[in-house]
Amino acid sequence: MRKRFWVAAGATALAGLITAGVLVWTSGGLSREVTFDPGGQADEPRSETLDVVFDDTAAGVAYLGYVAHYRHRLVAVRAGDDEPLWNVSIEEEQNGVELAMADGVLLVLNRCSTTCAGIIAIDPRTGKRLWASPVSAGDVLGTTDGHVAVHTSTSGEYTGAAGLDLRTGTLTWRTGTGYDTFSLVPGTTRLAHYAATGTLRLLDITTGRAETEIDVPPAQSQPVELSTTTDTVVLNFEDSPAAKATIYSSTDLTELWSRDEVVHPLGSDLFYVGNGVITDQQGRRAWQTPERVDTSVEETAWGYTQTGEGPDVNRTRYVELATGRQLADDVNTPAHLGRAGVLQADSFGQYGTDIGSGESLRLWYVELPSGDRSDLGTLEVVRETCAFSDTHLACLDTERQFGMWSYT
Repeated sequence: MRKRFWVAAGATALAGLITAGVLVWTSGGLSREVTFDPGGQADEPRSETLDVVFDDTAAGVAYLGYVAHYRHRLVAVRAGDDEPLWNVSIEEEQNGVELAMADGVLLVLNRCSTTCAGIIAIDPRTGKRLWASPVSAGDVLGTTDGHVAVHTSTSGEYTGAAGLDLRTGTLTWRTGTGYDTFSLVPGTTRLAHYAATGTLRLLDITTGRAETEIDVPPAQSQPVELSTTTDTVVLNFEDSPAAKATIYSSTDLTELWSRDEVVHPLGSDLFYVGNGVITDQQGRRAWQTPERVDTSVEETAWGYTQTGEGPDVNRTRYVELATGRQLADDVNTPAHLGRAGVLQADSFGQYGTDIGSGESLRLWYVELPSGDRSDLGTLEVVRETCAFSDTHLACLDTERQFGMWSYT
């Protein structure tokens, strides 16, 4: 059986065929063979159980986790290498996987059909298991000072938060309910915690103890959103009977300012207010836009707006956050906003998440702040499996093979 596999080595795209578990590379006039075990036809990954995460300290290194025959497999790959860095199997029975990087440790968050380790820590250099914890986690809230905070969950529903020592996996604290919200203050050991009963606290992520807390309105039935920047904690009551946002100091929860509308942080210094006003940390108007402004990374100098109606429907504008100055403008969909530009990706052909759906992904890259645009071409991949970093993207292709491409 012949299958395709791609990987990027710098600016050179290497293409190959997998035949009976052997990968044959071709690059220009050169070709060579290396051993690569794709798992066999009956053991291939399914898109609904696949997750990919990039290493946040090593460019071009990605970790692939998937479930096949109810067993979890992990593979580490590096752009330009002939074969995986490591390829391991985890014995616990599972229904799905989620991967996260936490201060140089690869965390596997398990969705188990029976009893299994809720979190498994992996050494990303070797694939060796470091520890396993029975704590069931839905996602990682943040890491700092050798500790990790996770959203605890049961049967897919959040049940609160917990803290673990990253070196040993020891559970150091647990708090909250499924109705509470949490957000780590960037660059600190403080975890903001809104309790639905009407308390806002700053927890020490290493101990779980409250450094300070204040009384706030209880959640009742309205949606509540909690977000943080280095200097602020933003608490939004989004609907009933009217939107309300309060911005507090992230050191002692002193109230700084409030608005009768939803407020979203844009990096550490600016905020988008529901009526289109961009304000500074003191709530003073900086500039205004008719569309909502978003940004997907911390400490970036630009964001984007998307037009929802009128003659410019579905257009995306990239703007300088400090001034509102337009940097670029087109109809392509932003997939990853990095620090040097934005990767755009639009699907066409037969839509869907099933393997072999025939979906194609057209890619562009826009450098910012210059606005220069490059057409990167088309990939035959399952869009919902794709992960992005500032330099690479990784996806499952429509023939169940994992690929990684360099785009900058």
